[in-house]
Amino acid sequence: MISRRYFRSGESEYLFNKIPCRLRDIVEFFLGTGAGTKAYSMIEQGRVDHLINAKPEEIRLLVEEAAGVSLFRSRRIAAERKLERTQENLSRVADLLRELERQLGSLRRQAKKAEQYRAFHNELKTVDLTLLSQQFRTLGGELAALAEHRAALAEQEMQLTQEEQRLVVERAHALEALVREEAMLHEVEEQRRTLESRLQQGEQRKQFLVQQEQQNATRAVVAQEER
Repeated sequence: MISRRYFRSGESEYLFNKIPCRLRDIVEFFLGTGAGTKAYSMIEQGRVDHLINAKPEEIRLLVEEAAGVSLFRSRRIAAERKLERTQENLSRVADLLRELERQLGSLRRQAKKAEQYRAFHNELKTVDLTLLSQQFRTLGGELAALAEHRAALAEQEMQLTQEEQRLVVERAHALEALVREEAMLHEVEEQRRTLESRLQQGEQRKQFLVQQEQQNATRAVVAQEER
């Protein structure tokens, strides 16, 4: 027994032997049985002449219904629709992948800049460690000779102070040189971009002049032919 139950909310459900099912299940059950919407087992009296004089396409549908092909045709149509939806989903996934690839390129460029900054930072740290190591070696040697040169302690302290100040000055100069190099590098990069822009404009101007020259030559030839 097939029935349909309506609810107050406006929704409904189909029942097959009092078991909830889909409308598609009921349609597939009746396809090919002769009791479907295009049945062949029961034909009203007025449609006999219509079937005799029917077009080949209509007769083909009747034969397919009788042979039970309509069920598989319905399933094939449903499968093709699912395939179309799958293709659309794949297209959207491809668009997402392209967008992610673009974002990945931006992240790679940022990572490269971060790596350059890390390299400069490590180089500066190495310079600091080298200076500190040199100071420690100098101090260690002076401390080893402290017992033998107690009388010259004041003078050695003065020399150490001067040496430390010199190293600090050198470090400050090194930092200033690094800042200047970075500024010069930035300036050179800006100049390179400016030159590339001018070169591109020159190429466009050159192409425009070549086209103008070709057009003028063509006009000259046409003028000579008209003479």
